[in-house]
Amino acid sequence: MNCRVYIPTPSCHAAYPPTDFITISPQHLKSRFRFPVAPYVLNLLNELKLAPFQLTPNSYTQLTSLTIFFLRNKLHLPSLKLIKFLFSFKSAKDGLYYLAAHPSQYKAIIPQVRVKGKSNVGNYKSNWFFVSCPSLLLLKSSSFALTPSKGISTRMGPFYFS
Repeated sequence: MNCRVYIPTPSCHAAYPPTDFITISPQHLKSRFRFPVAPYVLNLLNELKLAPFQLTPNSYTQLTSLTIFFLRNKLHLPSLKLIKFLFSFKSAKDGLYYLAAHPSQYKAIIPQVRVKGKSNVGNYKSNWFFVSCPSLLLLKSSSFALTPSKGISTRMGPFYFS
């Protein structure tokens, strides 16, 4: 699979990626956002009318954990209906959202796991880049409203990886 990565110039803004690109941060990748993007993640983003960057990195960790749980127990991938049953989507600020587990439903289906340590989110809004991949063709929204923040001050053009 070929993906294109574009390091933004100082004049770029996270909310307005180039055509066919999405904005993503290193923290999203550390939180298990992967390429190719799973179809159910794309369907979820499309249904919520969100760009991938608008969900906090920890939200992708939760979705990945749920997926692993289902696959290990030889179940089908979680449906959008089930994800919405298990989680609510809460507004953080600046046009960003996070997943919040519904405690009663979540405990009934999946054991609670408490992770010690610092959140992996950090300041992901100030360190981001653009990515284009064939799996993103089904994504309906890549731009979004976000309070301006500075991007990476590197002046580089696109580069490619496989």
